[in-house]
Amino acid sequence: LCRRRLSCIRWTGCNFGSMGCGASGVEKDARNDSPSAQEPSSSAQPVAPATQERPETVKPTPTPATPKPENDALPPALQSAGRLELLNALEKIPAERAALMSREDFDALAKLKKFEGLLKERLAAVEKELGELPTQLKTVTAKKEAAMEQEDFAQAKELKSQEEELRARMMKLGWEDIDRSLPCTAYLEGSPQELKGRGTWDRLKFSCVKTKNGVSLEPEGNLLSFTCKGVYLIAVSYRECTRNTQSSWTGIRLVAGAAVCGTSIGYGVLRNGDSHINTAVFLAEISDPRAKHALEVGRSGDQIRINMDTTPGSDGPLGGPGEVEKLPSVSASVMEIQKAYAQLEGSKQQLKCNGEWSDITFSQTRTSRAVDLSENGSILFDCSGVYLVTLSFREGTMNCVNSWTGARLVSANGALVYGRSVGFGAFKDNDTHINTVTFLAKIPDAEAKCKLQLGRANGPLRICVDFQPGSGGPIGKDGEVQRLPCVAAAVALCQRAYAQFDGPHQELRGRGEWSAIIFTRARFACGISIASGTITFTLPGTYQIVLNYREGSESIDSWTCARLVTADGGTVCGTSVAYGSMQTSDPHLNTVTFFAQVQDVQQPYLLQVGRSKASIKICMDCLPGSDGPIGSAGEAERLPCVSACFVLAGSPMEDDPEIATTEDDRPVTVRPTAPDQPPSPDEIPPGAHCPVYWKNQGFEHRFTDRLEESAGLEEQLQLLLDATWKDKRTRDRKEGEMPRGCKLVSVTRVEDCDLWLRYLRGKEELKQKRPKGVRPINELDGNSESGFVKTLEAMAGTHVETLDASLNEHYLWHGTTVEGALGITSTGFKLSFCGSHAGTMFGRGSYFAECSSKADEYTKDSDNPIYKGMYAMLLCRVVCGEMFYITKSDHKAIAAALGSGEYDAVLGDREASVGTYREFVVFDERFIYPEYIVLYKRVLPSGT
Repeated sequence: LCRRRLSCIRWTGCNFGSMGCGASGVEKDARNDSPSAQEPSSSAQPVAPATQERPETVKPTPTPATPKPENDALPPALQSAGRLELLNALEKIPAERAALMSREDFDALAKLKKFEGLLKERLAAVEKELGELPTQLKTVTAKKEAAMEQEDFAQAKELKSQEEELRARMMKLGWEDIDRSLPCTAYLEGSPQELKGRGTWDRLKFSCVKTKNGVSLEPEGNLLSFTCKGVYLIAVSYRECTRNTQSSWTGIRLVAGAAVCGTSIGYGVLRNGDSHINTAVFLAEISDPRAKHALEVGRSGDQIRINMDTTPGSDGPLGGPGEVEKLPSVSASVMEIQKAYAQLEGSKQQLKCNGEWSDITFSQTRTSRAVDLSENGSILFDCSGVYLVTLSFREGTMNCVNSWTGARLVSANGALVYGRSVGFGAFKDNDTHINTVTFLAKIPDAEAKCKLQLGRANGPLRICVDFQPGSGGPIGKDGEVQRLPCVAAAVALCQRAYAQFDGPHQELRGRGEWSAIIFTRARFACGISIASGTITFTLPGTYQIVLNYREGSESIDSWTCARLVTADGGTVCGTSVAYGSMQTSDPHLNTVTFFAQVQDVQQPYLLQVGRSKASIKICMDCLPGSDGPIGSAGEAERLPCVSACFVLAGSPMEDDPEIATTEDDRPVTVRPTAPDQPPSPDEIPPGAHCPVYWKNQGFEHRFTDRLEESAGLEEQLQLLLDATWKDKRTRDRKEGEMPRGCKLVSVTRVEDCDLWLRYLRGKEELKQKRPKGVRPINELDGNSESGFVKTLEAMAGTHVETLDASLNEHYLWHGTTVEGALGITSTGFKLSFCGSHAGTMFGRGSYFAECSSKADEYTKDSDNPIYKGMYAMLLCRVVCGEMFYITKSDHKAIAAALGSGEYDAVLGDREASVGTYREFVVFDERFIYPEYIVLYKRVLPSGT
């Protein structure tokens, strides 16, 4: 705690004598100037109650007396000083020590050392007392409230006096209202307001703080106080309603007096009544917590009117009659980030796009830690993990068509996609809005080199090419150069719970009601899941929520808002600002960011959007992703139509469950459509059909059948288990004796329309990518007479005949838990959870085995009494494609091979190197279909 506080204080200049070590400087200051010098010392006790009938009072614990050396002691001012004064004195010591060392004044150095020890002892005593005082205060307050309930007002008055005395003592010692186990956060809300603009910066004013820890709002409403210095992720959202404005340059910044702590990009607005939501995200560095800070908005021309034309919330605009939804007009979320982060900035540029992805050029990092730019412009990540990526740019394209656009983070060679945004559009006329798109990206390895790209289906993409902001303004006094970047990316490592949920095009009711957004995929998730349309959280706390979607409504300018609520609608956990849309079809990207406080993790939650009038159509005019719209022919860049990112503030805590550092392979997605709705033609690839032995033979409806298999197939699969069992143990078998084999209990066939069509689309894409076929697996080790896949040798008949040998399609085993098997067969394999049980020896992919004994190493006995003593494997169809052959773990070689585009999967041949097993690792979840759930019992050496 002491170290953290020391890091928050910055001092310049130091006078050893003024610290009171062998001099009287501090004593003199204390006598003449310091009011605290006349206050009682820390050993002073509160006066005890006079009567015996009163209950025992709770007294503040006195600070232990500071030990005194023979001739030296702390000055009186420091003996009664609080934490901040003691830290200030300690911070001056290193400079004084260096000065004394240079003069070789050893007597003074000895005194300084003794003085430093006294300061540290005093600080430790103060910290201890500060840790005890809040508990004492809580006890006294509870007793006071109990006395008031019993109408014992004399006792209540006496306890109130003790309460005030405790509070005064806490303030004197430097108590702060902050939970130091969590990062500093705040969510500020404000009402309609008008800012000056016209070449000046003006402060945003807020009326309340919904969530806070270590960040407070001054009574004036336009100044912020920070407890700790550090780097903060700041997101400001507001709905502009300025009429007939020019396309003026606008920017947002955080300042402390004349010092600029952080700045957004420069952006504009439409000339005629802009009702869109504007969201600006940037990093700001707080170097002096004692200074007062302000969020400012500046504009080169005209004023800035935030929701000045109407006040939302009067008998609506959302909800039933009489319901008053108090929607804020402007909000700011402030969240401290700690481990790895950066703000990358670039100038004006033109991207080719036109059906392709183009690299964004960044020229500098304003604030960074463990993330940097290389000489060739690549982004370097020193820490692996999942990052929140926010890209902001101001489009300057003239007369652009309403073209699908998207952003993504990829490996430096563009072969691996680590994360991608929603698909969105731009206005047909010159579009000057700020585009802020947020998504999660998973960096697999430390020291990874990446690039941020923008893609567009048709036409180029110009970032601020019409004129350069910042020359001699455009905001600020004459001659002041406000150099606002044209494009910026803020990246921050997620350290606790996080998720990105993606959804398809959909229509929400609106018309005065709230509707839940439908999500069909969890791209990344840790500690947050979706099931049956609801969201479940593992950890309570403050979550930052960023909702991205592209509107397709032909709507009037209706009030719109997003919120997180409990599934029963009883508790609203967080609400965004109110915003609108254009009166004609609006293709813009809407980015809505707000904080939500999740307290009850037993409750399911919903993310809802409401509108006062008309419905909300999310990308209803066309579906992105079919053979594009971005990328080479045949590449399916499936950009979602709506996505939501959830990030829990803070670093992992000691009492966090394992989700904070590991990933679970249980599914977290839900079905995209009701079972009775047939698949659309776009979902069915050419020539698609079901296996001849399936019950379902067409796609007239979305079947989701789990069928018990016949005794004949059970017998065949028991033979397959026996034939692929090998008496060989590896380190992946964590405990227990090596079984002799498996005894099959039951077999369930999975007939799932959505998973099967996804598998067929993956096969079709790979077939187009590898028109000449791939090398058979038995040829990879150089000896075509050996190396055949063991399941292929043991199986026969119809099942083998339906496999495509030209794509290395095989039946392979996957070991899991009973619950995991049931979940995977509902939603398919998810690469975001790979490596939690099988490890990552050959990369973060889905691991499969040809030997049942290898798959058995990854199974676990179920905790469910129904399945007690049973284990589960999945027998999956797996398309391996072109396999990279390797005999030992080499992550760099694997990454290079996959990055080259020449390989689709990895064959890790540990059988050749150490005599154990071959492992098949697949990196595309579409290449896997879990066809059979096999429940079995282990046969132990004892015969049981």
